[in-house]
Amino acid sequence: MVNKISNKQGRPLDIGDSAIRALMHHGWPGNVRELENCMERAAILSADGHIDQQVIRLTGLDSQFPADDGCGGGRDAKFCVSTAAGSGKPKADLNDPDLDERERVIAALEEAGWVQAKAARLLNMTPRQIAYRIQILNIQVRQI
Repeated sequence: MVNKISNKQGRPLDIGDSAIRALMHHGWPGNVRELENCMERAAILSADGHIDQQVIRLTGLDSQFPADDGCGGGRDAKFCVSTAAGSGKPKADLNDPDLDERERVIAALEEAGWVQAKAARLLNMTPRQIAYRIQILNIQVRQI
């Protein structure tokens, strides 16, 4: 589908693993056209042609992990998330070797409620180090 949209827009596009995970966790109550529309919006929103989880979220897709089994309905183990005891919030494995640095920083920020000092502690970094990573990895910090 990415190649089809790439040809349609006349520019190279690629999709990251984080975006694929977000798409896989969505329930897709519509049909394939809903997925195709989401991908077209993501391609338009992506300035550099790389579609990642952040771009998918900009399309309005609710990519929350399922709360029932925490494993995406029986998907592959690398898509599993554990739930913090009593909080009901999904918790990503920050030591997962399949996560790249950008995904790891974003996961830590999400887990820490977008508080950089807390995310830094989760990643065994200083607040200055995580601020630098956020800057060089071009992560848009959410204000909550």
